[in-house]
Amino acid sequence: MSDLLIHYLLRYGSNVASIAIAGVAIWRCRRSRPSWAWPMAIALGLALIARTYYDARSTPNWGHDFRFCWRAGSYSLEGKDPYTLRGLQPPHENESAFYYPPFMLPLFRIFVLVPEETAVRIWTAFNVLISFVLGLMAWRALIAQDRASNIIFQPWIAALLSGPVILSLSARFAIEAGQFSLLVTLALLGALAAQRARPVVAAVCLVVASIKVQTMFPFLLLFLRRDDLCTWILLGLFMAALLLCSGDPAMLPERIQAFLSVHEASRQPGFTGDASLLNPKSHTMIGFDHALSRLGVRDHSVEMPLNYLCMAALGICLGYVAISKPTLPRGALISFVSLYSMLFLYHRLYDLPILIIPLVYCGIRFSVTSGAIRWCYAAVLAAIIFALNVPYGEFYRIQGHYSQHPILTPLVLPSATYLIVLGMGALALAVGLEMRRGPSMHVLRENTSTQSLGSIAKP
Repeated sequence: MSDLLIHYLLRYGSNVASIAIAGVAIWRCRRSRPSWAWPMAIALGLALIARTYYDARSTPNWGHDFRFCWRAGSYSLEGKDPYTLRGLQPPHENESAFYYPPFMLPLFRIFVLVPEETAVRIWTAFNVLISFVLGLMAWRALIAQDRASNIIFQPWIAALLSGPVILSLSARFAIEAGQFSLLVTLALLGALAAQRARPVVAAVCLVVASIKVQTMFPFLLLFLRRDDLCTWILLGLFMAALLLCSGDPAMLPERIQAFLSVHEASRQPGFTGDASLLNPKSHTMIGFDHALSRLGVRDHSVEMPLNYLCMAALGICLGYVAISKPTLPRGALISFVSLYSMLFLYHRLYDLPILIIPLVYCGIRFSVTSGAIRWCYAAVLAAIIFALNVPYGEFYRIQGHYSQHPILTPLVLPSATYLIVLGMGALALAVGLEMRRGPSMHVLRENTSTQSLGSIAKP
């Protein structure tokens, strides 16, 4: 078997197979668990191990983003400013290579306990292990948020629905770069699972998720109930403690200023955080600013206000719904927030594994609804799967050689952003139709037929 064939089978064949298996699970196997469900879930896990092992051996500079975090931890231990770390690939070699908040430095110091290459291998294995449990954690989070779902929502479905996420190109990108997006996804799922009864666990999980503040922040919309006050207090205390442990307390204002400065500098034209075509590495970015730039908005003084206006308008709508619509299914609200989080501030394609939440929720709703509602949920699933698998390698070539193309630049390059917005629209339509119609006879029959199973889990 040629090396090229192995490459395509592991990178694309396993991905297509996982999508097909998930489709069969929610289309044909709604009533009872098929005998092949758990063996197939194990097979998908083995495919992930094989793909990661193959990629790690054949990809140069494996874990490149994680390496900068390891070096930042080393800088911190040596008393140096981690925000002066350099080493990005041209043309960004003179920019800071470290953008994480200062309260995460204690975590990065732990990495330095082992040599860099060993730390990269350990982190790769850790990302794979996280991938194995994401589906079950999504199941746990959803049933903890909505107690009624434990009758019609079984863990084997969530395990199979996680396959299209963990074997997607976006998840592969996250593991290759040594990113923290899988850990952030796990932490947010843990916070949602613990929200009702374990505020300490929820706060710890939110602190871990704040490695990527821009991903975690929208999820705070889900913690606006009176019972969440203890979680907010503990979150503030834990973050303050981590800040004090990040180095010399007397240097804390300088570290915070350095963190803010590198982020402000990164948004300059052509720099790492710039969404315009002037940045040759912007092909993997997601967000309104990226879409506006590809649609022809070249002036930063116009693009940034429009970007913030779109984010604020959508965030205010979600906040209003979270506070004033208690009848909205909790799983639907979490799915909206998950999709919105990818449009909030700076994100790249490797952050998309958080979409496992709406993927699992909409997969379950697809399996127990019918008619127009079902096809709306199908549209959400399709939008998420396509977004998870946009060919970022091809995007780099398009941006490099066809940056002025009248179709490819405005329509193809920002396609991940369009798909997320489309997914939110289809989800809103599905939930609106479902709430207007009330519990369908299909769902009632499903509930009745599974009552004998008892409660699958107690949140």
